Amino acid sequence: MVKEKQEEVLNSQKDNQFPSFGLDFIAPILRNLKNHLFTRLISHSFFWHFILLFIIFLLPLLFHYFDYSILSKDSQNFFENTLILTSYDSYFYAKGVKEFLETFNLSLPYLSILGGILTKIFGLENTLVWSSVILSASFGVVLYFLIFAVLEYLGILTKKTNQIFAFLGAILGVLSPHFYQRNGAGYFDTDMLILSLPLLAVICLWQYLVKRQFYFLVFFSLATFLSVGWHNGIQNLLLVGFLLYVGYELFNILFFKQAKSPILVISSLFLIVLSPSPYSFFVLLLALIALYFERLKISLVVFCLACGYAYFFGLFNPMIAQLKAYLFGEIQYSKAFIYASVVESILETSKANFAILMQRSGGVGLFFLGLIGFVGFGFYYSLVRKNFIYLCIFLFPFLLLGFATLKLGVRFSFFLSPILALGCVLLVVGFLGIIQRFLKIILLVFAGIVAMWIANLEYEIPKPILKAQEIEAFKALPFGLNDIVFVWWDYGYALEYFTQAQTLLHGGRHSGIVNYPIAEILLNHSEILGKNLSLLLAQKMQEIPKSQWNRIFEIILKQEKETPQAFLGKLALNDFRINYYFKGEVYWILPKRMLFLAANINGFRNVDLESGKRIKEGVFLYEKTNSKTKEEYVLFKDFYLKKIQNGTLDAKLIFKNIQFVMDFDYLKSNLIQWLVFRNNPMMNLVFENESILVYQIPKE
Repeated sequence: MVKEKQEEVLNSQKDNQFPSFGLDFIAPILRNLKNHLFTRLISHSFFWHFILLFIIFLLPLLFHYFDYSILSKDSQNFFENTLILTSYDSYFYAKGVKEFLETFNLSLPYLSILGGILTKIFGLENTLVWSSVILSASFGVVLYFLIFAVLEYLGILTKKTNQIFAFLGAILGVLSPHFYQRNGAGYFDTDMLILSLPLLAVICLWQYLVKRQFYFLVFFSLATFLSVGWHNGIQNLLLVGFLLYVGYELFNILFFKQAKSPILVISSLFLIVLSPSPYSFFVLLLALIALYFERLKISLVVFCLACGYAYFFGLFNPMIAQLKAYLFGEIQYSKAFIYASVVESILETSKANFAILMQRSGGVGLFFLGLIGFVGFGFYYSLVRKNFIYLCIFLFPFLLLGFATLKLGVRFSFFLSPILALGCVLLVVGFLGIIQRFLKIILLVFAGIVAMWIANLEYEIPKPILKAQEIEAFKALPFGLNDIVFVWWDYGYALEYFTQAQTLLHGGRHSGIVNYPIAEILLNHSEILGKNLSLLLAQKMQEIPKSQWNRIFEIILKQEKETPQAFLGKLALNDFRINYYFKGEVYWILPKRMLFLAANINGFRNVDLESGKRIKEGVFLYEKTNSKTKEEYVLFKDFYLKKIQNGTLDAKLIFKNIQFVMDFDYLKSNLIQWLVFRNNPMMNLVFENESILVYQIPKE
């Protein structure tokens, strides 16, 4: 009996073990792993991290769903039961998704590749609509870890309190209007991860500087590589931080005779990953392997090679190009002529003022409290905690770029999101460090302020860039691969996405050089010139590679050996003849909303290409006549209103319940004649609905 009981106990113990399947050595490993996971899951700290991160991730999704329900009330916002995308560039990346699914091309933009992978899993259209909402929520998660890491490093409060403050700060950042409204449903653009990736790189680098654990350096390198690949503009953001870091360490070497961080190692990685080279990943991998051994001679050799690599591939070229475009971009030079720049013609790159900046930041209170907290307490903690200054150095470019909104345009204001959120937390926690006995009261007050701020948020919902009727027009005609379709740049990417046709203008080929001939066709008074120049451009598009389309008008002028004005004059003559030889058909698509773009279009045409000076002043105003309160939209200078009041402008047009006031040149332009009066004897009107007109150009 004793022996039988012993065998029974032994069998019972075996039943409770993991099955070995002949691999007995795995059982203790699995058992330890099971116990470790169970311990982590029941860990109070881990549990609260999970709950708070889940709320941070879920809250913006709920808000965006409410916004989506508002858009769903208008059927024109949907095509084939799917929300129309809400930014012009969205259809560029959406077209890339289609190409990736067809060809598995890994040279496409990262967003198109990511969209293709998600689409393969979840289906096409709805994935593109909702991916921005889901992926942009990662910013709140990254911001939570940033603030929590800062609070843990400062060591002022308990871990649980740090979690709560990190949670409140992340909510402030992810729901701030300038970030939130750029990532709504249908906003399939790089903005969804444009803050998450570089912030993740900054966190990893700072953690390496604090803890000196090599794997943080690996994570930093990978996050930086992904950041630059995701959007090349991030290269400039990180490059400025790198330059500030080098300046700080050189100051330490000059005055304190030593660097306070491994400057050679960090500089080498920055130089490699920020250089615009297709080989950066492999060079970066080799550098990490070499630097792992932490030998001074090896670090010095890697640094010298990295300097040569950065010089050869032009480390500063992207920054120089951006400075030329945004700071000195009122005019655009080519080898032969001077054109108007696109910078002032795009709403997102138009200059803003402090009132707009504060409104987009979530209000005056959040703006100033966050700014005071980041600058004031950031400076204080940089003095008392030696490694905190590195975090401030690498975050300072975010602050600079956010304030660059005042010069570069409103699109950059959302770079203030992490700065203001972290600043608010630093401000509150900084005071708590002085008077900790009021912890619970201040924490409740701060939570109440965040709740009231959320309840009073003001933002604009990103709306679809097209109407369903406009897309129906795109798909109504059987555009073929050899067909050329002319349309203003706003509609270029969408047209290429919904059809097989080729178009000259879109968001990626939107510059003064290529906009000029299209603007000339639309606002010239000669329908003969409109036809001849359209056919000439279409023919040249089939003769030269796409890489040269930006210079297409200059190529034509060089071949004709004419000045711009002389050549345009010849195109307007009845006896102008050219032998057109190309496959396919040529079309003009005129959305009726283009009437509101007339002054914008004129900005590219109304310039002397040889001197760069404006040819003449013009005016184009429009107002809603069916609204209870009068709304005016002045697109040029205010003094033109006096001309209207004095009766010196005699051209008025009422179209679709909107009154347009313009000088006579606008009224006689091809755009107005073709779009409003259907007066286009040189082309055939082949399609029309309430939103769009399509003309076909005869080739004879």
